[in-house]
Amino acid sequence: MKSVLYYIGGEKGGVGKSLLSAAIVDYYRCLNTMVALVETDESNADIGKTLKDEVPVLAVDTRTEQAWEKLLPFVEQNPGVVIINSGARDLTAIGKYGVDFLPAIAQAATMRLVCLWPLNAKNEQDGLQGVTRFHRLLPETPVIIMQGEWEGPLGDDWQGSKAKGWVTGVVQVPIANDMLIKAIKNGRRLSMQSVIDKGNVLEKASASGWRTRVATMMEQVEALIP
Repeated sequence: MKSVLYYIGGEKGGVGKSLLSAAIVDYYRCLNTMVALVETDESNADIGKTLKDEVPVLAVDTRTEQAWEKLLPFVEQNPGVVIINSGARDLTAIGKYGVDFLPAIAQAATMRLVCLWPLNAKNEQDGLQGVTRFHRLLPETPVIIMQGEWEGPLGDDWQGSKAKGWVTGVVQVPIANDMLIKAIKNGRRLSMQSVIDKGNVLEKASASGWRTRVATMMEQVEALIP
């Protein structure tokens, strides 16, 4: 398996970054792969708080140089898979620091830098503007569009976008039902494993089914990584 530094992009909240990050952490934990999480929005590091007892977690404000100085040793100390769950407006920090520091950190840790960018019909226009900006800043970084199944197919903005010519691929993110989302993100803030261990019958069924679908999603993602 490749050592990968995943950057979960998206300039706005509510596009599925945190749920996707939690799902990827759970996927690699199930494979017994060393996995760690970075939260770049210290004021809203909910997934980090949920997972801090299960995997290494670092919460930093990437708008400061000091944050990147903390990020380098953290990534080097976790050489399997590291997921960066970006905060809203994180592209400003990428433009100021990450354009140089992200590739350098990945290279120092001998990891492949890959951007996963959630995109769905609801945020299609804003999402395309953001991912295009990311690509202009880091054109050598593979970008995989993570399309949310729950919003249906992408529309005219995507079909007419130049991004179709340079993205590495498009992978569908499976739907998580409301019961599971409440358990993981909006209510009790349980990890996927905690839902399976402690949830009721329906919650356990929801988590087990979604875990299986996420595994298929991640197999597709891994197949696209150069």
